[in-house]
Amino acid sequence: MKILLTNDDGINSNALLCLATEISKIAQVIVVAPRNEQSGVSNAFSYYRPIQFQKVDGFPCEAYWLEGTPGDCVKFAVCKLMADSLPDLIISGINNGENSGISVIYSGTIAAAREGATWDIPSIAISMQKLRDDLYAPCLEWVSQVVQKQLHKEISPQICWSVNFPATAEPKEMKICPMDTTMFEDKYITHTNPRGIEDFWLVGRKDRSSFKTESDDWWLYQGHPTLTPLQLDQSSHSEINRLQKILSPNS
Repeated sequence: MKILLTNDDGINSNALLCLATEISKIAQVIVVAPRNEQSGVSNAFSYYRPIQFQKVDGFPCEAYWLEGTPGDCVKFAVCKLMADSLPDLIISGINNGENSGISVIYSGTIAAAREGATWDIPSIAISMQKLRDDLYAPCLEWVSQVVQKQLHKEISPQICWSVNFPATAEPKEMKICPMDTTMFEDKYITHTNPRGIEDFWLVGRKDRSSFKTESDDWWLYQGHPTLTPLQLDQSSHSEINRLQKILSPNS
């Protein structure tokens, strides 16, 4: 079984190394990760600039950094590096911080899995509320079970899985659930740099009281790992039907 690992935290992420080390025990692993952190870039990819990549040491498997986004990493691996022997599974993560709820729109971690789904390759994005060495074990064990039991074969076409683990060494049972749509309470903090020039830093938080019951955000903050299937088709089919009745020439 061949697995492509990537992330949005960059090739130097300890969580990526831990995941590669664990999965390399039971499968053939290739790592292609961004050279630098690419959090929050969503599905951005390089079109007007060339791609550069380089093999790196320090991993228990073949590994490369790529000068680009998480989407670039998957696209380049599928179209170039692994074109003659595509991966059976793509895993993106382990991300530093949750990617539950509305975060799936912005996340580079999710975007890498979504890119994999566009190529009809089973893909999973994995995130943790807090990355600490003493919290990795449950997440690594879950991934190992997915690989050993080949549960990735249960991922339907044009679907990717978004998996989130809470910040606890003893999580409760995993919940299969929809994403929450609570928007961040965003604001910009003004900062004056040493040269007297103002710049602005985005900060945001979610209002937990607004979480929809039994959504991924809701379960995650109660100590449950969550699995949310995400689909490529973002069409609102109910809205299409409604608008056809209102806007069609014969309505």
